[in-house]
Amino acid sequence: MGPLPCHWPRFCPRPVEINYTGLCASRPGNGDVALAMHVAVIGSGRWCRPHLEALSGSPHVAAITLVGRNPNAVTAVAAAYPGVRPFAGCWSEVVADPKIDLVDIVVPHHLHHPVATAAIDAGKHVICEKPGSLSLTDWDALGVRAAAADRRFLVIQNQLYDPLVQRIGQVVGEGLLGRPFLLVENNYTAHAASYRQPGWRTRRDLAGGGVLIDGGYHMVYKHLDWLAGISRPVWVDASTAQLNIFADGTLASDRGEDFVSYTVAFEGPLRINASHAWTLSANPLRPRLGLLAGSQATLEWVDSADAPLLLHTPGKAAFPLESPAADERKESLEKCIVDYVEAIQQQRQPQYGSSALARQTLQLILGVYRASREGCRVMLP
Repeated sequence: MGPLPCHWPRFCPRPVEINYTGLCASRPGNGDVALAMHVAVIGSGRWCRPHLEALSGSPHVAAITLVGRNPNAVTAVAAAYPGVRPFAGCWSEVVADPKIDLVDIVVPHHLHHPVATAAIDAGKHVICEKPGSLSLTDWDALGVRAAAADRRFLVIQNQLYDPLVQRIGQVVGEGLLGRPFLLVENNYTAHAASYRQPGWRTRRDLAGGGVLIDGGYHMVYKHLDWLAGISRPVWVDASTAQLNIFADGTLASDRGEDFVSYTVAFEGPLRINASHAWTLSANPLRPRLGLLAGSQATLEWVDSADAPLLLHTPGKAAFPLESPAADERKESLEKCIVDYVEAIQQQRQPQYGSSALARQTLQLILGVYRASREGCRVMLP
C-alpha cells in the first residue's frame, strides 16, 4: 500500500524542504529499536510542545523531526527545541521515510486514524494523542494492522501518570472504602473560547464531538481504570446539550456539546455519575469535585494542587490522606510520553494504561453520544 493522501485540516501547501534530505543517520533496518529512535512529530500546534519537551529529554530518542503544514510555525516551534529539525509539507512524505522509527501524532482527531494507518503500514511504531480514532471500526482495524506488522500503537492516557490519580487507585485497591458503589465527578470550567473561535476543537466533523471526546476523555479512562478490578460496565445513559455556545443561547450545528451528564452502570451495585460543562462565564472556586463512596468510607477530592484527599468515615472527622505534593503532580503528559518511548525501545508494556483501556474509553464515549441521540440506555458489550 502506497502513502495515503495528505489531509491537513484546510489544505496541504507545496512541500517546503527545510534541510530535511539526509537528516536521518544511517540505521540498520527499518524500525530497529535496539538503538535510539528517530521520531517524527506530526503536528506543530500548541500540544506538540510538551511532546517535544518529553522527546528531547529521552535517552531513547536520537533525532526528532517536527512536521507541519505552515513553514513559519514549524520553523518557530522547532527553533525552541535544540536539535529538532523542521519539515513543512505533507505528513505522508515523512511517515513513508524508511529512516523514521516512531511517529508521534499530535493533529486534529479526524486525522489520527489516517496518519496512524499510514505509519503502521510503513513499519513505524505510533504514539497518538487521544482518541486513537473516531470509531471502533477504525480502532479495531488499526489494532489488526499493528499486530500484523509487529508495531506498537499507543494512545496517550497521561492522567494515569498523575500521582494523585494513582493514589486514588491505591485507596480503592487497598480496600479503605470497603465495597465501592458510587463514583461521582464533575468538571465545570470557563472554556468557551474552544467553541467561539475558529479551529477544529469542538467541531463535530473534525473532533468527533465536544467536551466529552476532548477534555472529558481523561475522566472516562481514569474512572474505568480505578474500577477495573471490581466489575465491568454494562450500560450507559446520557444527556448532551449546547447550553452556552454563544452568549445569547444560539445553537451551533457544526459544534459538539458544551454540556454532558452520564451514568454508567456496572455489573452489581456500582455506578458512575459524571458531568462536564465547558462554557461557564467564569470559573467556580472548585471547578472539579469528585467522590468515591464505599460501604465503609467515602473518599473526596477537589481540583487543587494543595488540597489533600479526604477520607470520611462514620462518626469521625474527615481524615486527610497522605497525598502527593504539588510539584510531584506536574507534567503528567511528559511522564507518559517518556514511558511510552522507553516501553517501545525496551519492548515492554507501558507502566500505566493499556490499549484495551483506550478502546474501552472510546467505546464508552461513543455509547454516551448514542444514548443521548436515541434517548435511551445503551448496552455496552
